[in-house]
Amino acid sequence: MKRFAWTLLVAALTAVGTWALDWWIVPVVGALTGLALRTDRFASMIAGVGAALGWGGLLGFTLSRAAGALLATIGPVLRMAPDRIVWVTLAFAALLAASAAALVRALLTRPAPTAP
Repeated sequence: MKRFAWTLLVAALTAVGTWALDWWIVPVVGALTGLALRTDRFASMIAGVGAALGWGGLLGFTLSRAAGALLATIGPVLRMAPDRIVWVTLAFAALLAASAAALVRALLTRPAPTAP
């Protein structure tokens, strides 16, 4: 239950942060998640899933018929189907947050060097 609550918190922070600031808040939220959950081995997964949920909610909130036409226009430029553009966007958010969380956890949980 704790991990589910953290995932929802990350999703909310990602969506609100992206809406208020910009996309770069995603790795910041991921890094903060890695810091807060540094003892949890699923911290990067929580950050990644939460970020994807946050951006998915944000996309769902902002998409309209005009956005569908925009995706259909952008699709040929990127050589992707419109639905794949959405999946790539969600994967981008998930990878940003998960990698930031994993990096912070790795830096904080490094074993102490041993003296020769």
